[in-house]
Amino acid sequence: MVLKGVLGVLALSLSVYCDVVLEERGYLQLPDRNNFLRFDSGTAGESAVDVQRKVLYVVGHDTAMLHVINVNNVDSLTTILSHNFNPATEGKPLDVEFCSTPTSSVLAISFSSPLYEQAEGHVILYEHVSVGNPVLVQKNPTDPQITVGPHPENIKFTSDCALLIVSNEGIPGEYDGKFVDPPGSVSIISVTVANTPISTVSFSEVDTEPQRSFLLNNHVRWMLRTEPNTNIINPFSNNIEPEYITISPNNAYAYVTLQENNAIAKIDLENGYVNQIYPLGVKEWRYSTFDGSDGDSGIILKKHNISSFYQPDKIAFFEWKNRLYLITADEGKEFSVPIYFYTDFDRAKNLHTNGEFLVDPELDAELADDAQLGRLFVSQFHDGRATGSSKINRVFTFGGRGFSVFDANNMIRQYESGDEIEKYSRLFHPNVFNGDCSDANLAPFQEMDFRSTLTGPSLNAIVDGDFLGRKLLIFGSGTNGILYVYELVNPVSSRAEMEFQSVHRRGSTLDTWGKLYSSGIIGDAGIEDLSFIPQENSPVTGSPVLLVVSSKSGSVSAYTFKDQQFPKGVNGNGGICQPTV
Repeated sequence: MVLKGVLGVLALSLSVYCDVVLEERGYLQLPDRNNFLRFDSGTAGESAVDVQRKVLYVVGHDTAMLHVINVNNVDSLTTILSHNFNPATEGKPLDVEFCSTPTSSVLAISFSSPLYEQAEGHVILYEHVSVGNPVLVQKNPTDPQITVGPHPENIKFTSDCALLIVSNEGIPGEYDGKFVDPPGSVSIISVTVANTPISTVSFSEVDTEPQRSFLLNNHVRWMLRTEPNTNIINPFSNNIEPEYITISPNNAYAYVTLQENNAIAKIDLENGYVNQIYPLGVKEWRYSTFDGSDGDSGIILKKHNISSFYQPDKIAFFEWKNRLYLITADEGKEFSVPIYFYTDFDRAKNLHTNGEFLVDPELDAELADDAQLGRLFVSQFHDGRATGSSKINRVFTFGGRGFSVFDANNMIRQYESGDEIEKYSRLFHPNVFNGDCSDANLAPFQEMDFRSTLTGPSLNAIVDGDFLGRKLLIFGSGTNGILYVYELVNPVSSRAEMEFQSVHRRGSTLDTWGKLYSSGIIGDAGIEDLSFIPQENSPVTGSPVLLVVSSKSGSVSAYTFKDQQFPKGVNGNGGICQPTV
């Protein structure tokens, strides 16, 4: 199914209710394996919450650690266990997931290979950890490692805890002096069956016709078609890179983002095969505005005659008004193999200087201008090349700079956020607009606009939940630490419609990242994951709890929700009523 553009789908009015805002509660910075607090140490990445025991599990890949946090008192988060894995024998953790039924519970952690990144990874199952029993115990200590594919990026349980689904990203690299790009795959582990049998779902069909041509013609990306510095074909299936998973409520299908490839795969869990790969199409920036330059002396949102790949990172199912939807955080992701100095992108001005473009005069001038699109990173090899020509006649960049909502029954995009995320960032937090968090010696405001040349606001975390009868969707930026709160509202048509509620950014911007970290006021820098404790399980009367895990700040934050009951209406800011926080 081809999903083209966003015409007729956008709901871009900036009139809002501004009812629901976030209230800051507890905050905890996580130490490295030597028990030191260090900025950007890689001690916090993915997470999973046990809503019954009020425990949050957090893994840090770079530090090879598991932190178990007691979140029962949201104003005073405490660590009940910090466990150091042995990278030489266990590898480094990539993801963590928890599942429970009325009679059992299981904790799962996926690991990269201890040998090299392109070797097979594994999953280990554990008993739950609690405040009263803060120890990590393997479920099968005599043979704990369940072998899966290379680089098991993400894991998800079915709701009955019977199956664990694993996305094996299969990232390229080098081993023993040779190029290696293992094929991406999905593993299905039968957790409740003796000896945990496992099946592997392959993407080999993409190497055959007519599937390959259909996907390529509809903007599914095959980034590395030959091995670096050679003419040896690198199969399309080797370049398929599964990322994040969500599972249908009936446990029949897993939907897996193929982020770099700009697609979503639907996996039949009962029969163990790829049911369909959905191309995600491209976003046309002649209909929405964005800031594509860090050399324009400010925040300048403009329309340009270029396109971008949506390339969602995280994905989630939700049910609303008796219909099933999928939501994606359209972060964007360029492709590279650093050890071979290979990148599939370059700055537009460099390509323009080399005479690579064949476009209309107005766009041609913008691509040569650093204050316009000259500094924007664009696809340089396979995308947009005219048939029978070596020139690029259609320019593509990376990421949708927002989010999308799909009807899960037909994978038609129901809603797309257009330029809302950048506009709200400009309005509420201009000093970190499209900002980065890359240098401990720079202040957040000094890195403002740094990400405009690549993926802009870089939404990569999402969670949904209910609050006072409202269906909320919360998004987090993987760079500047901004949280965006939206509500699903009664649609005028049959399409799902979203209504902006508020933004929130924790921490200060008035000192360097390093000093802000040392002072404990860095906020949620580099948001990686969001968890939601629903009202019926919440330790707080009258509100669910939002938990935010951030990699750059190495932190866990807690928030509750407040309904401010603003009157409907507009003010002098183009229809935006600003919350008072």
